[in-house]
Amino acid sequence: MVGSSDVHSSKQWAEFDTINVWERTKEATVMCHKCWLVARDKMIANVKEDVPKWMESPLANMRRIKSFLEKWNKFEFGLEMPDEEANNLVAELKQSVRRSARGE
Repeated sequence: MVGSSDVHSSKQWAEFDTINVWERTKEATVMCHKCWLVARDKMIANVKEDVPKWMESPLANMRRIKSFLEKWNKFEFGLEMPDEEANNLVAELKQSVRRSARGE
């Protein structure tokens, strides 16, 4: 980069650090319907067993709750073939987390 834009540019090359930017991507998760049903049944069993405990102290269980909700949303367990009881528990869990984040 040499030119007459400033005093130093006509006398020497300007040095720039090379910046490499890497973006981490995740591949799409694909599973057959049979495997999805097995995973869904396990998640629903987890919902019915763990969610009432998590609602008692959501801040202490935040890491588990976050991991659970990410998986629940990723595989759309609440949308495809919904289980009303499980969906209600998940909705209550989300409300419990919001209330505890507000300090209620």
